[in-house]
Amino acid sequence: MMHGSLRYYAGQARPVTSVMRRNRGRQAFVGREEQTAALMPPKGGFLRIRTFHITVATVATLALTTMGALQAQSKMAPMSPPTHTDDMTGTNTFKPFTKEAFNAAAAAGKTTLVFFHAPWCPVCKAQEPKIQAHLDGDAKQVVPFIVDYDSNKALRQEMRVSKQSTLILYQGTKEVARLSYKSDDASIDELFSHASMSMAKMSEAH
Repeated sequence: MMHGSLRYYAGQARPVTSVMRRNRGRQAFVGREEQTAALMPPKGGFLRIRTFHITVATVATLALTTMGALQAQSKMAPMSPPTHTDDMTGTNTFKPFTKEAFNAAAAAGKTTLVFFHAPWCPVCKAQEPKIQAHLDGDAKQVVPFIVDYDSNKALRQEMRVSKQSTLILYQGTKEVARLSYKSDDASIDELFSHASMSMAKMSEAH
């Protein structure tokens, strides 16, 4: 005679023994462990997430610090006047403007050109090769000076310049022509025609 409860499966009575109860208990316990494991993050998960957050914060802080240092350095660094660009190289190249050099050329009665240039100015960029072509051709006797528009406010006021890309032609100390914010061939040619006339008058005078 078999001890234990009887349960019916498909019309047949099968005894439920204490061994079967223990087996079912183990299966239930294992099932609960599996469910708990599924809900838990992988080993070290919290540490990895926390480390990732710290790493991102550190990179962002370093980036902001570097940007601040570069901005401070750019404000402190003095601006040096440009000499010429790739389109302004030739036999008669621009010289950085100084009062001494300009006054010496004016005192000698020479024709001078003062170019208020800005590296960010598209009109200046368009003017460069056309100006250089004249300086290497019909205006070889012109003494060209270049001025950094951004860093020479006092000189801009003295020469009454309100725009970058301004070109001023002098005969001695007298202004004979001026061109601002134009880069077309006709305007550049007209400016240098005054240089030719000035040089012709100087030759007649001598």
